[in-house]
Amino acid sequence: MPDVFPYQPDWVRPGVVVKRVLTSTSVSGATKSRTKTESKHTFELNFEARDRTEFDAALGFWESHYPAPTFTYRDETVSPYVDRECRITSDFSHQANGYNDYDYRFSCIEV
Repeated sequence: MPDVFPYQPDWVRPGVVVKRVLTSTSVSGATKSRTKTESKHTFELNFEARDRTEFDAALGFWESHYPAPTFTYRDETVSPYVDRECRITSDFSHQANGYNDYDYRFSCIEV
């Protein structure tokens, strides 16, 4: 099992369910479609007002897992929680709010 990301994001967790599809329309106007992948969840994980220790650990985790290998995101918005194997898909955005107070965020997708 991949490494589990050790921190829970803020409770508001934007997400999108995505899948790749091909759609084409012929000259006669008929449309055909097919699915290329299964549906997958994407998440934008936001962490606000976190201390320096967590910020440094999260940045180290991101550095060792972006763009690979995969990791486990433990989704605790449901009970019981759901472990999802994910891959990080974005840069590590952050903001210093004051003395040892950081916001950070990154995105991931199920694999």
